[in-house]
Amino acid sequence: EDYWIIKTDNLGNIQWQNTIGGNGRDYIQDIFVNADGSFFVAGYADSDASGDKSENNIGAGADFDYWLMQLDVTGNIIWENTIGTTTGADLLYAAKKTLDGGYIVGGLSGGVGGGDMAEIPISGSGYWAVKMVTLNGKITTKVEVLVQTEEFALLQLLRMAVIY
Repeated sequence: EDYWIIKTDNLGNIQWQNTIGGNGRDYIQDIFVNADGSFFVAGYADSDASGDKSENNIGAGADFDYWLMQLDVTGNIIWENTIGTTTGADLLYAAKKTLDGGYIVGGLSGGVGGGDMAEIPISGSGYWAVKMVTLNGKITTKVEVLVQTEEFALLQLLRMAVIY
């Protein structure tokens, strides 16, 4: 189970397609076109470093982590990054483009800290948002943890986030 991305023209003719994945289950949730024609792809995976995935999962065993990437205009990987906790599954549900040219991604985390999660959620798990930042006009793999909350409102916030 991999990401399968197909780019079509306005008539539905396939311009290119690419299957991207590792040795496990990889699920795409959102994709956005950037101003330069490249693509930001957000999903989650339980694949370790294999195939197109350069990093092992952060979580123990078969836990999922967020798997984010940028593709060039022809669907080739520019960069990809695994973001997760060491103690539970991290399931990305939504992504939004932000006014600063970056992205915010969020989902459910069963983790209680470790890995990329800077704070331990009060009840041991919850909704987790991560902001992808831009440096010199380019999206980077640097992350800033924004929120760990038990409220479903986080996902509503992602859906209403200020976007282009």
